[in-house]
Amino acid sequence: MMKRLRRRTALFAVLASLALPHAPARADEGAAAQILWEQGRDAAREGDFEAACPKFAESQRLDPQLGTLMNLADCYSRIGKVASAWAKFVEAAEMAKSRQDPREAEARRRAEELEPKLIRFELSVAEPVAGMKVYRGDEDVAEAMWGTPVPVDPGTFTVIAEAEGYLPYEEEVDLTEEGATVRLEIPPLEPAPEDATSSGSTTSGGDDGMSTGLLVSGVVAASLGAIGIGLGTAFLVIAKGKDDDSLTFCEPDDPTLCSQQGVDLRDEARSAQTIGIAGLVTGGVLGVTGAALIVSAYLTGDDGDEVAVVPWASPAGAGIVTTVRF
Repeated sequence: MMKRLRRRTALFAVLASLALPHAPARADEGAAAQILWEQGRDAAREGDFEAACPKFAESQRLDPQLGTLMNLADCYSRIGKVASAWAKFVEAAEMAKSRQDPREAEARRRAEELEPKLIRFELSVAEPVAGMKVYRGDEDVAEAMWGTPVPVDPGTFTVIAEAEGYLPYEEEVDLTEEGATVRLEIPPLEPAPEDATSSGSTTSGGDDGMSTGLLVSGVVAASLGAIGIGLGTAFLVIAKGKDDDSLTFCEPDDPTLCSQQGVDLRDEARSAQTIGIAGLVTGGVLGVTGAALIVSAYLTGDDGDEVAVVPWASPAGAGIVTTVRF
C-alpha cells in the first residue's frame, strides 16, 4: 500500500546562537493508540502483563477510551500494582457514569474488591524548612500530601528529605503488607557544615584551589562537548543514510509516494535527525561552557579579581555569560 507524505529537506548548521531543535511531526495519535492497544491485547492474551501494561497506558494517553482504561486497570491488578489498578478502576467508573455506560457497575465492583488490599503510606515532617523536598523512591512527595495516608503500590522504597543548607535524611520503608497503613515521620533536618554549603560559580583570585577547580571543570565540560558533537554528527550521518534508503521504496518520479517500508525508514531518519541535532546543540553548549571555564580559570589573578560564569538556556537558544569584577 502506498502512502503519500511530504518530503522535508533539513538544512543543518552549527550557529553561534546554538538554537534548539524543533520536535519532529507526530504520527496520527488515534492510529498509534489503536496499534498499541492491539499489542497490549495480544501480550495480555499470552499472559505477558508486564509488557501489556505499558502498551495500554500509552494507548490511553494518546486516545483516552473507557475500554482501554478498563484493560489497563485489569493489567495493573495482575502484576500486583494494587493502588494503580484501584485508581484506574475508579477513574473508569467515573468515565462510564459520565457516558451512561453500563460498564460503570463492573468498574466499581473491581475497585471495591481491591480497596481492602490497598497499602497506604502516611508521611509527615516534624519541622518543615523552606525549599524542603521529599522523595519516595523516584517520586516527589508534594507538600500537600504530607500527613495524608495515600494508597501506594507495594514495594520497598527509600525516602529522602533534603533542603539547601541541611544534611539529607534517608530511611528505607517496607510497603508490602496488604491492607496496612504505614506511617513515617521525618525528624528535623540537621544543618550542614559551613564548608559543605559554600559553593558556587564565582571564584576569588586569591584561591588557587578554586581556580584549579574551574580549570578541571572546563576540561571535563569541553571533553563532553566534543563527545556530544561527535555523537550528533554520527546520528545525522545515519539519518541521511536512512533517508536515502527510503527512496528505494518510493516511486521514482514521485519520492513522496512510498510503501510502508519507505515510510518507516523516513520516520527512523527523522528520529535520528532529532537526536543528532540535540547532540550537536548539547555538545556545543558544553564546549562553549568548558572554554569559558578554562578562560576564567586563567583570568582569575592574585589581586582579588572575581570571575563569574553563568550558563543560560531558553527556547531561543543557550550559552553562557561571563563577568569579571575588579
